[in-house]
Amino acid sequence: MLKKVILWTVYILITISCSANHLQNTIDKKSFEKQFFLDKRFYSTIKQKFPNKNEIIILDSKHLITKEPLSFSNRDIKITINNKENSDSDLFVKYYKLNSDLAYAVFWANDNDAICFIVVKNDEKWNVADVILRNIR
Repeated sequence: MLKKVILWTVYILITISCSANHLQNTIDKKSFEKQFFLDKRFYSTIKQKFPNKNEIIILDSKHLITKEPLSFSNRDIKITINNKENSDSDLFVKYYKLNSDLAYAVFWANDNDAICFIVVKNDEKWNVADVILRNIR
């Protein structure tokens, strides 16, 4: 009987720990998304790439960033991330990796260019550390 109580206690503790860890990861991911897509350097790079557009649509067909549509905006430009195949998409998520203090995101544009962002976490704040523009052909 004591063995069953101990096993159930261990099981409950492990379940609670896993749930708390998943919740923390979800909160961290949401915090990263907001800080990354609202970063000044991200916006200036996107505005430089698409100077005449007020809205940029990013296609995330593989659900690398999100399973649900997201939208971020500042006074100059609106960024919309969706999962539906759309010929109006300006960028496509090619690669997206998020770790505890480092992230890497690659977006492909319709004109055979890639925009690579290296993002680092300093003092609980995510900042774009480097942007690499490359031709993919």
